[in-house]
Amino acid sequence: MPNNRKIDPAKTTSQQASRPVEKVESDYSSLQERQREMQVFFSFLQVDNQNFSPEQAFKSLNHYIRTYRRILYSTVSNIVYDITDDDDSGMQGSNPDRFGTLLSNIEKLVEYTDCDANIAAHKTAATTNEEKRAIDETRKAVWKIWDHVNLAHRQYNVLRQSDAEFKRRFNEQIRDSQESMTKEMNAQLLTIVGIFTALAFVLFGGISSLQSIFEGLQETHLLKLLILGCGWGLGMLNVVFVFLFCIGKMTKLNFKSTMSPDATFWQRYPVVCWTDFLLCALLIILSWLYYCTNRNGGGWLDWLIKLNPMLVTIIGCVLIVALVIVGLVVLYKATKAKVGDEDE
Repeated sequence: MPNNRKIDPAKTTSQQASRPVEKVESDYSSLQERQREMQVFFSFLQVDNQNFSPEQAFKSLNHYIRTYRRILYSTVSNIVYDITDDDDSGMQGSNPDRFGTLLSNIEKLVEYTDCDANIAAHKTAATTNEEKRAIDETRKAVWKIWDHVNLAHRQYNVLRQSDAEFKRRFNEQIRDSQESMTKEMNAQLLTIVGIFTALAFVLFGGISSLQSIFEGLQETHLLKLLILGCGWGLGMLNVVFVFLFCIGKMTKLNFKSTMSPDATFWQRYPVVCWTDFLLCALLIILSWLYYCTNRNGGGWLDWLIKLNPMLVTIIGCVLIVALVIVGLVVLYKATKAKVGDEDE
C-alpha cells in the first residue's frame, strides 16, 4: 500500500532538480524510491485546480521517466483507490471531490502535453539527446497515466461492495441454505422425539403390560409365561417398527440397511425380520413343549403322546428344529443383499 503522508510539491521540485539522474537498482529500497517519486508526481495533481501548474507536473513526471523509465501502475491504482475511498467515506477534508480534482488536473496536463509549443520549449531547454527522448516518453506517459487513472476508478466502482450491498447479497445466498437447514433440523428433531416416544412407549407401556402377565407368576406354568413373553415381544417389536417407519415417511428419513431400489423387504429391514423369526421360532418350540406337558384333548396326537411321551416329544422337537433351520436358510438368502447393494 502506498504511503498516504502529505507531500509538499514545492519542496519536492527543488529536491528533484538537485538529484542526479541515476540507473535504477533492482532492490527493495529502489522500489520504495519509485513509489515515493510516483507519489511526488501525484502530489502535483492533487492540488486545487486554480493552483495547479501543468508545467511543474510535467517536469516532475519527466524527472521520474528519466530516472526510472517504467511507471508503477500498481502504485497509481493504489493512489486512485485511496482517493476514491476517501470520497465515498466522507473523509475528503477541505476538498469534497478529490478524484474530480485529480482527473481535472490530469486533463489539463494532457492538454498541456498536446501543445507542440510546450513540448518544443522543453526540448529546447534540454542539453542532451537522452533528455529530449525522455520528454517524448513523458508525453506518452501522460496519456497512459490518464487512461490508467480512469481504469482504476472504474474498477473501484465495479468491484466496490458496501455494507448494505454485502448484506443484501449475503441474505440472498443464505436464504436457500437457511430453509434447507431449518427443514433438516425439524426433521431431525421430529425423528428424535419420535424415537424417544417409541422408547417411552416400550418401557412404560411394556412394563405396564408385563405387570399383568407376571401377576400370577406362582400360579402360572413357566412355559406359559415364556409363551406370553414371546408374544408380548413380537407385539412390541412390530409396533415400534411401524411407529419408526411412519416417522421416517414423515421426515423423509429412513433406517433401511440398503438403498438399492431392487432390494426386497427382507433386505431393507433384516434386523426386524431376524428378530421376528427368532421370536416366532422360540414361540413355536415353547408352545409344543407346553402342549406336550399339558395335553387334555382326545385327538390322535394325544393318543400318540400317551403311547410314548418321550419319543413323540423328541420327534416333535426335532421336526420343529428342522423347520427352524430351513427357515434360517431361507431367511438368510432372502435378507442377504447383493454385492454393491450395501449402504456405504
